[in-house]
Amino acid sequence: MVENSLRNVITPGVMIVIIATSLACCTQQKEKQNTKLEEVAGSEDVLKFMKSFSGRGALSDSSRPSRPQDALAAFRYPDDLALDLVLSEPAITQPVYLNFDQRGRLWVVQYN
Repeated sequence: MVENSLRNVITPGVMIVIIATSLACCTQQKEKQNTKLEEVAGSEDVLKFMKSFSGRGALSDSSRPSRPQDALAAFRYPDDLALDLVLSEPAITQPVYLNFDQRGRLWVVQYN
């Protein structure tokens, strides 16, 4: 009886979140170290791009990120569609995977 109840509660999306949370909690953070671009680029073309890339946003220049409501207003979409803001920082950070289940629920895996 308990096993059947757990099957109804633990969906694949919930399992992904449980596993991701467990891994994040159980692994020790390595000391941050600077890595040379040459070590991670993979090819000369990628290295050239990485060296010439001028990042944008709060981490790389003086510009501030857009407010979620302002970013939503900047989207262009047909009049017969609706666009709703359902998640934004600080509720979610670094989403790496989004999925809708058969009941229409949104599942998000985030990298922290």
